Amino acid sequence: MFYLLVWLVQDITQVLMMGFSLVPDVFMLLLLSAVLSPTLNDEKHKKIIWIAFLGGLMWDLRWTNLVGLTALLNVFVVFFIPLYWKRVPAQGRNYPLFAFLLFFAQVLTTGANFIFWTIPSQVALRLVLTQLLLVVPVITFLTYLYKKVYEDYV
Repeated sequence: MFYLLVWLVQDITQVLMMGFSLVPDVFMLLLLSAVLSPTLNDEKHKKIIWIAFLGGLMWDLRWTNLVGLTALLNVFVVFFIPLYWKRVPAQGRNYPLFAFLLFFAQVLTTGANFIFWTIPSQVALRLVLTQLLLVVPVITFLTYLYKKVYEDYV
């Protein structure tokens, strides 16, 4: 239910920011933060993958012209980035790496969407750059939350 609320807030924010910027994909970043959490188990990871798929599909049906692209990207991010995260030694799983992976996921999903957009490239590039600037506070906040969970877990 919480993820649905986040998706709805992101959708309403996108409506309000139409023409100025694209909203950072807070829904996907929140899901990625959840799967990188030290308290994650396999059952919860499977649920998050399904939530990522359904949320991406709803976003595609609402906003994009290529149905399934955002769903595929969300599933890719919440499945493969945690595989990399688990291969990193425990000492290397620090806050800068966490923040980098969140930013990388945003760049990856935004870049893939940019390739398939049908709007002029200069307008799209301005929207993408604004979105990447707006995502920095979101990533900073999620990294802070990760730090709190990690300190409580350890």
